[in-house]
Amino acid sequence: MSNIRKYPVCVGRERGFKKTKNIRPKKPSNRRGRLTKQAKFARSLIREVVGFAPFEKRLLELLKNDKENGL
Repeated sequence: MSNIRKYPVCVGRERGFKKTKNIRPKKPSNRRGRLTKQAKFARSLIREVVGFAPFEKRLLELLKNDKENGL
């Protein structure tokens, strides 16, 4: 065993033997819920045909009133 160390200090966060990180592939579950082009198009088409839901209409009305009041 030699007195010469590869790295001068073996204390703290980066202490000990240096290794390369094991890079793992991304999991498909991380992609879950992301909007695809097809889904985005389908939703926009349906919104165009059907219109807004009642609660969305109410929200738009409230936002419009807030802008008029200067809030």
